[in-house]
Amino acid sequence: MFVRSHITENVPDVVINVVDASNLERNLFLTTQLIDMNIKVVIALNMYDEFQKKGAKLNYDELARMIGIPIIPTVAVKGKGIDDLIRKIIDVYEDKDPVVRYIHINYGVNIEEAVSKIQAGIEDNKEIKNRYSDRYLAVKLLENDRTTISLLKNCMNFGKITGISQREIARLEKEYGEKSETIVTDAKYGFIAGALKETYIENKEQTRSASKEIDNFITHKILGFPIFIFFMWLMFQASFTLGGYPMGWIDAGVGFIGKSFIPLLMGFGCNVPAVMATRTLENRKDRILTMLITPFMSCSARLPVYVLLISAFFPKNQGLVLFSIYFAGIILAILSALLLRKILFRKQDVPFVMELPPYRIPSLKNTSIHMWNKAVQYLKKMGSVILLASIFIWALSYYPRNVKFSADYDTMTEQIKSDPVLSNVAKSERTAELELIKEAERQEKSFIGQMGHFIEPVIQPLGFDWKIGVSIITGLAAKEIVVSSMGILYQADLNADETSGSLINKLQQQQHTSGKLKGQKVFSRLVAFGFMLFVLIYFPCIAVIASIRKESGWRWAVFGMVYPTLIAWVVAFLTYQIGSLLV
Repeated sequence: MFVRSHITENVPDVVINVVDASNLERNLFLTTQLIDMNIKVVIALNMYDEFQKKGAKLNYDELARMIGIPIIPTVAVKGKGIDDLIRKIIDVYEDKDPVVRYIHINYGVNIEEAVSKIQAGIEDNKEIKNRYSDRYLAVKLLENDRTTISLLKNCMNFGKITGISQREIARLEKEYGEKSETIVTDAKYGFIAGALKETYIENKEQTRSASKEIDNFITHKILGFPIFIFFMWLMFQASFTLGGYPMGWIDAGVGFIGKSFIPLLMGFGCNVPAVMATRTLENRKDRILTMLITPFMSCSARLPVYVLLISAFFPKNQGLVLFSIYFAGIILAILSALLLRKILFRKQDVPFVMELPPYRIPSLKNTSIHMWNKAVQYLKKMGSVILLASIFIWALSYYPRNVKFSADYDTMTEQIKSDPVLSNVAKSERTAELELIKEAERQEKSFIGQMGHFIEPVIQPLGFDWKIGVSIITGLAAKEIVVSSMGILYQADLNADETSGSLINKLQQQQHTSGKLKGQKVFSRLVAFGFMLFVLIYFPCIAVIASIRKESGWRWAVFGMVYPTLIAWVVAFLTYQIGSLLV
């Protein structure tokens, strides 16, 4: 839908249609739509080396003449055929290629008759006909395409056009006994099958590929689940074992230039594209349901929080604990889907079929490009949302400056410094300790401390204190900010070693400053695990909410904020309360 909108609204000079040579019939379906649109197209027949290894043959020059679109074999991962493709694009743009011509896909007598009638209605609208192919619009109307219907709403004879299309749809569906969209799709595949029958020769002696053998094993209906769980665990364990080396290098490299930060570069995945990807689902209920449960699948923006807390409180079972957090998200997504389907999204299930592509070894070039693009995206995010939010949090924790302290810390400091009995080392230690107590009280009475205390009654049953509450609030903008918030709130010296002022050490030593738990340590393994579950589940970041609103409206966006936050509170509450009884 979005590719189509881009093509129709921006009118590119030439469209490059990348076709997977190993699956011609399925991939040429898009080509039939481009043919209907009557635009300049060049086909890049990609992964042609794999096609040749299968022993199959394709007369792509003849196929190009049949469909009126030049075809260039390419192996993009190795850069083969790219120069030829660029030269062909230039020829097509300059109208120098003899192959290019506009053809009509023959849909058969009945469908063609329906298309002609709808075209006659569209032809009266010159502003539409000048921008779009009327034949293409007629075919899309036969498919009952909502986007096309919306496009034509402003036409003066819109009622006439929709009347004709609905009558023709009813006629075809009665005659064929199928939905109109299926009828047109079958006709397109019929055209593709006819074209390939004259140009494509399959290798009849093709042996069973190793890829299919692997698929049969790892997608086995019984063995598939434990295999999946094992590889999930292996990936998370590697995050701490293998990932520890580059993290150390990054930390050392950044420390070498008068600056340091907690290693947030653990991953670059995001729920936003996942929400946008729901557009491919045909059923609206499926789209909304998928959007609502997507945030349960932990994006890597939450990973720095997990890494911090797991490193501090679960040093011996890091991979297992991280796996349990992700697995909990999967289980919650499944349970939520079942619950919401029963209550809000009741409908008949439809079969799901997914094509499994062959296994390929990634190239260093493509992997590097992918890593670079993701790193740039993250740095932009860190330099905008995260940086601005961190400054805002710092300001809230810094003001107001005219705090009324419970004790005269300045006088106490002077008394320590002038005490003749104490050594210089003892004076320094006591002065530093007193300064820390003063700063803790000042921060507690700051604007951000007041916010934390305001929500503290709600989060106390979870074992959280006001500082954790503040971190939760700041995480609404972006989950990475939770860690930077903790660095500010706990006054962690990010240049210090783990035995003095590091954030990990601060978390391990942090104590409750008020209430019945005053003097007790805030973080235990139970509280840390509950906090990670809360961060996993609660309020998705602003970007995800904005995406849900764009895709489904404000009603579901608000639901997407409230529902997971309530679930997060319940899960963290049960974890802490039940865990406290057992531990």
